[in-house]
Amino acid sequence: MKNKKSNAMIDAYVLMGGFPDPDYLGSGKLNVPSGKKPIYIAHGSIDSVYKWQNAYNYYAGLRAKSPGYPIRMALYDGGKHGTPVRMIDWRVALNWIAQQ
Repeated sequence: MKNKKSNAMIDAYVLMGGFPDPDYLGSGKLNVPSGKKPIYIAHGSIDSVYKWQNAYNYYAGLRAKSPGYPIRMALYDGGKHGTPVRMIDWRVALNWIAQQ
């Protein structure tokens, strides 16, 4: 989202099993992404690489700062790091994105 040229070519974001910058939330600089591009987050609850709480904190923080922002999170109970790649229901995720 930092590169304006690349950002202009993207219509929505799907984050699976990771949060790009865990320190971002701690910085207190939660910016609302421009253009209200939908964000779909899928994460496993026992991911040992990235804690699901970081993704959830971003989700909850964005919803609090910008109510109605098109963001959705699916948490796979007992899921590990690779679980979202295998378990995401693309029909549900893409239909939700298309409706935003």
